[in-house]
Amino acid sequence: MASLVKLLEEHRDALSKEFKSAMTPLEAKLDFVQETVTDHGNRLTSLEANANQLSDKMEELEAKCAAMEGSYNKLKAKAIDLESRSRRNNIRITGLPESIEGARPTDFFSRLLVELLGDQVLTTAPELDRAHRALTAKPSPGSRPRAVIARIHHFRTKELIVQEARKRRGKLFFQGKPVAIFEDYCPEIVEQRAAYREVMSALYQRGLRPSLLYPARLRITTKDGGKKHFASVEDATSFLKTLQGVPMPTRHWRFNSSLLSDDEFVKYLKDHITFFLEMNTTSDTSALMVWDALKAYLRGQIISFTAHKRRKAQRERSDLLSNISGTDAQYALTPTPELYNTKLELKTKFDLLTTYQTQNILLKNKSTFYEHGEKAGKLLANQLKGRRSKQLITSINTQSGNVTQDPTEINTAFKDFYSNLYCSQFDGDDPRIKRFLTSEPCGFQPFFVPSRHDSTFQGWHGKGISQFKDMFTNGNFMSFDQLSEKYNLPKTHFFRYLQARHYVRSVLPCFPKEPDSNPVDMFLSFNPMSPKAMSTLYRNISTLIQAPLVSIKLAWEHDLGQSPEDDLWDTILTSIHKSSLCARHCLIQFKIVHRAYFSKAKLSSFFPDVNPTCDKCKINVATLFHMYWLCPRLQEFWGDVFLTLSHILNQKLDPDPL
Repeated sequence: MASLVKLLEEHRDALSKEFKSAMTPLEAKLDFVQETVTDHGNRLTSLEANANQLSDKMEELEAKCAAMEGSYNKLKAKAIDLESRSRRNNIRITGLPESIEGARPTDFFSRLLVELLGDQVLTTAPELDRAHRALTAKPSPGSRPRAVIARIHHFRTKELIVQEARKRRGKLFFQGKPVAIFEDYCPEIVEQRAAYREVMSALYQRGLRPSLLYPARLRITTKDGGKKHFASVEDATSFLKTLQGVPMPTRHWRFNSSLLSDDEFVKYLKDHITFFLEMNTTSDTSALMVWDALKAYLRGQIISFTAHKRRKAQRERSDLLSNISGTDAQYALTPTPELYNTKLELKTKFDLLTTYQTQNILLKNKSTFYEHGEKAGKLLANQLKGRRSKQLITSINTQSGNVTQDPTEINTAFKDFYSNLYCSQFDGDDPRIKRFLTSEPCGFQPFFVPSRHDSTFQGWHGKGISQFKDMFTNGNFMSFDQLSEKYNLPKTHFFRYLQARHYVRSVLPCFPKEPDSNPVDMFLSFNPMSPKAMSTLYRNISTLIQAPLVSIKLAWEHDLGQSPEDDLWDTILTSIHKSSLCARHCLIQFKIVHRAYFSKAKLSSFFPDVNPTCDKCKINVATLFHMYWLCPRLQEFWGDVFLTLSHILNQKLDPDPL
């Protein structure tokens, strides 16, 4: 037993020594690992501190970069604005051949603008400050020529040229080649405006009217006359996506019947009909299919023929204008009989060409006037023409009650009557006239004598004082200090300010208070150079004249026996043009609502031999309301109409004229 215990102790000691010998290098390795981990921890702490420092520096740099970017954008916007202002009077002309301007480009392009736009638009050659080609390398022969940049001395002349060129886009030619005139923008604005090209093309296809405002804002005029504005291409694209479900308008081709008088066209058409029938008439093809295919084929050939003829006429017109201009210049230098005869021959050819174009325009106008003309008025005029002799006034009752047959006294009586009828009901001192005078222009004002002799008042227009009402603020006339601060007037204009104040005080009884606005003021701020100027002027005048509509409404109230609300009456008037896509149907609706047709009851009051009885029922008097609604012969028709509408709308509708 003792030997066994001894053996176990020896074995334990051996294991202990072996374990200690194995653990010694392991402990050394653990110490090394611990030192390494400690070193890495120190390094990570240092890296974290450095990262925090770098993060702080990055935030500081980002703030500086954002501030610098903002300053850069502001400076860039200012630079673009300054460049755009420097190009304000510039125009860009494309399509002109290289080197045609010669040694004096300003004189050449000044005369060229008159030749392109006509002497009716530009009565004299415009004054050009400079004119040159675009600052790029000269193209090789046969390549696209560089654009011409011309600076017009007067801004209004430049605006007139651009507006007229916009109206004649695609119709300006020089030496048989198309020419275009645009405003000259800086490259950044040109790039921004070019980004709208695809959107505008899609809007044109959908029957809308897009236009670009300065610098790059899109304005869309909808079919109902509304306007939408977009400041970016993304907004315009989003609006276009909302229209994807709206069906696109279709254009219908119509044959120009005047082509049948052209022998060349008739021969051209016969040849193509013969060719098509020879190539497509077979035993296994139905005649109906051949006929439909022939119509489609002839439509394409007719479009091709008319397009070729139109381009040929445009080239002839451009060549004739160029030859006439050159001949006039030669004749001015060396007048000879040969040049004079040549000039007359060229002008005769030009007159014949323009006469043909005028005939086509008149033919279209006749068709329009026939479609929208007043047929009932023509019939009435023909009937009145035969009775004109019976309407001679042989005697009248004068104001004294006596009957006179003297033509001189008759004319005098009519003159006095209508002179009193149409004389002004207001005297010259009426306050409304005084209020109207606040909208007068300050420059070249005939009643403000100093403005006719002192051009300084015209310069006030450029500073913002275009009318006397611009000199009022918060309902009171401004002092000179307020006026100088707002419009940047120099102190040397103080005497002119006193002259203007004296004039305003003399015409306004409420001075220094500002008078109430007058509906007529809109005509003084009217811009005749704005788009659709005549339509705007007519609409403004129509808003002041309500008497005809009031009388029409009263007439319908008398016939209906009830008084519709003003909102309902306005809805009826505005829905006239929305009732149908056909212009002729809309015109008929307009004439019915505005009582433009003559009923038999009204005709009988003009002509005693006209029977006022209705032609359908032969019983009642044929008033307009009877002819449209009350006639017993129409009750079945209106009953079917309202029954059909009830089925469509799934709602019972009782027959009612309103």
